[in-house]
Amino acid sequence: GEVYRVSDEALERMDEYEGNGSLYHRTAVIVTGGGRLLQVQSYVYGHEVHGFPLMAEPWGAPLSDWNEV
Repeated sequence: GEVYRVSDEALERMDEYEGNGSLYHRTAVIVTGGGRLLQVQSYVYGHEVHGFPLMAEPWGAPLSDWNEV
C-alpha cells in the first residue's frame, strides 16, 4: 500500500467519501515503511463478509502480483 500525509480538511473529505462510521471505519494501524514502524489511519470495511467469495483478481491485478494483503 501507500501512505500519504493529508490535511485535516482532506481527511474530512475522505471520511465522507469512504462512508466513515457506516460503510467503513477509520482506525489506527501499524505498518512498516522505510524500514520503520508507522502508526497510520486506514479505512476498514465495517460489515460482515463471512460467506462472500474472494475475488480472484481484485481491481484487475492477479493475486500473484500482490506482495501483502
